[in-house]
Amino acid sequence: MYLKDRLSEFAINNIRQIQLCPTSLLSESFIRERELLSWTVLCAEVADFPGLRQVRVSYPNAEMLKDGTVEFHRGRYAKWLGLIRAEKALVFDVFEGSTEDREECRKRFIEIIQDTDDTSGE
Repeated sequence: MYLKDRLSEFAINNIRQIQLCPTSLLSESFIRERELLSWTVLCAEVADFPGLRQVRVSYPNAEMLKDGTVEFHRGRYAKWLGLIRAEKALVFDVFEGSTEDREECRKRFIEIIQDTDDTSGE
């Protein structure tokens, strides 16, 4: 059972903002196919919400965003965010840094999610 199966038609049509957290996909170790499939299906379902305006992508902390290459982040989760046409915003559960650190993270996030409309895997 996935997200849309649990929501009424009214809810599906009136969700304006949603927060997604790809934490399980950020590990540099082995990734399970089940987790990747669940993330892919979740992004596809969220992409169909007609009233959606913003997707907040949540990271536990700034280090999770900074670790790994841009290609690593795209391959693990970001390319599937490209299915969703709503604005994407960066949020942290905990952020202990300066304004400059926050701006650096914002720029990295933009770099990760830009050009992710191609979900063919290439």
